Amino acid sequence: MPDYDPTALSVVDQKNEIGLTNSQHQALIEQYVQLNVDSMDFNDLVSFVSQTLAEEYCELSSEDLKDEIKYTFDDETFDELIDNVRELNTQEQVDYINSNLKEVN
Repeated sequence: MPDYDPTALSVVDQKNEIGLTNSQHQALIEQYVQLNVDSMDFNDLVSFVSQTLAEEYCELSSEDLKDEIKYTFDDETFDELIDNVRELNTQEQVDYINSNLKEVN
């Protein structure tokens, strides 16, 4: 969880509809998060993390994504991923052409 400053002004201060302090609001969030995590099986957790990371990475520019990959892993991993993507695109093109040729013949 991100660091939480219970003394900082927040939306909670302005829209506290159930009468909680900021620290109580944060404790409620933490307990609810734990309840959700505990109710997930391994596949649910993997799916959730994958979706969350994909959404985060979609917000990055190509250059920022490149930096993210290189800093998290290394240059070789970035290069390998680029090769995989380019190969996939090439293979998709070949498959498309082949499927169209089959339809013509």
